[in-house]
Amino acid sequence: MDFSPAILRHFLAARFLRSFKDRQALENWQNRRMQIFRKSVLAKLPLYRNMADAPLDEFPIAGKQFVQDHFKDLNVLGLSFDDALRQARQGVSPKGYTIGMSSGTSGNRGVFLVDDAERKHWAGVMLAKALPPGGLLKCHRAALMLAANSNLYRATQHSGRLTFRFFDLSQGLDRHREALEAYHPTLLIAPAHVLALMARQNWAIQPERAFSAAEVLDKREANIIGRSWGEPVHQIYQCTEGFLGITCRLGTLHLNEDCILVEKQWLDKERHAFTPLITDFSRRSQAMVRYRMNDILIASPTPCACGSPLQAIARIEGRRDDILAFPSDQGGMVLLFPDDVRATVLDAAPAASDFHVRQHSPERLSLSLEGAVPEEQAKNAAAKLAEAIRRVGAKPAHIQTMPFMPIEHHATKLRRVVREFSLMEDAQ
Repeated sequence: MDFSPAILRHFLAARFLRSFKDRQALENWQNRRMQIFRKSVLAKLPLYRNMADAPLDEFPIAGKQFVQDHFKDLNVLGLSFDDALRQARQGVSPKGYTIGMSSGTSGNRGVFLVDDAERKHWAGVMLAKALPPGGLLKCHRAALMLAANSNLYRATQHSGRLTFRFFDLSQGLDRHREALEAYHPTLLIAPAHVLALMARQNWAIQPERAFSAAEVLDKREANIIGRSWGEPVHQIYQCTEGFLGITCRLGTLHLNEDCILVEKQWLDKERHAFTPLITDFSRRSQAMVRYRMNDILIASPTPCACGSPLQAIARIEGRRDDILAFPSDQGGMVLLFPDDVRATVLDAAPAASDFHVRQHSPERLSLSLEGAVPEEQAKNAAAKLAEAIRRVGAKPAHIQTMPFMPIEHHATKLRRVVREFSLMEDAQ
């Protein structure tokens, strides 16, 4: 069966027709799409009806709790969050619509609503940006390994050229090995630590393109994956809130600003670190306006050599609650970003195959190292971490060395650096 006309139309538009010669052309496109979005979507929703023409910065900032509290007024069907969650759990949806859930691995489960046209738009754009050169001229077998499946992904099954198969990580990883090796995927999408584990264990697969999704891609993992399959690993920035970004042919992650508007909430301008506020002007069933992600993105200071004016991202550093926070010598709190923690620990303990840092309180944290790490390296890692904390102007913190506890369930997102208490900024 060939692609539906709608999927093919969106594929061709995203792959060949929708190109922008410069940043100004992109912003002109965004402004036109936002005007349509305001009139055709926001003006019809109870929450935004009276402010559809207001400047964007006057709209409330949304988050998971905001969406849950106002879900009924954010979707065209008037579904309450509880009703949507119940239907999603039962695997049913209103005719012409799909109700899906997030995996819930980072907290409460999120719910989203899309109609059939939006599913086909998502499928066309995703395929246009994810398929290797040759696109639909070649047959592909795609394997998606995540903790939660969704009817959204099944929109890609309208083609005889693309076979799509989901492997549920909540059932464990090892049980899928025989089936995945027999499937011989040409496209593989999985969390970074799962890709790295398959590469280390020499699974008998040779994907043309592997995508890391759902968690931070560590440099060491990227090297392991790339060496194993002979191609650099790519990234997909996809979550309940939408298809937000993907790597270009040169391996640079770009935000999908042809479909979304991104406002930057700066966390540290000197290091180009920001949290994105997402407005998705391609959606119409459920409004996503000024939705604040919990992610730390590092903007590339220079444009990508691929020539795209879409915002280039140097890396996704982690979540906002991966930023460690300590009392300052001068009063208030100072921050230590997760990339600095990773670099400090791994430079000091090169024998460690992995690590965890947990901050239990502003003055206390624990360090765990995996592997046959010499005692001298373990002590050095703790000492260097203490130095890094002092270097940002923090008071001394107590660091306890703990045994390493490997991730027990591959459906769980791997987070190497975690702050276990909240800051005032987290609730803003």
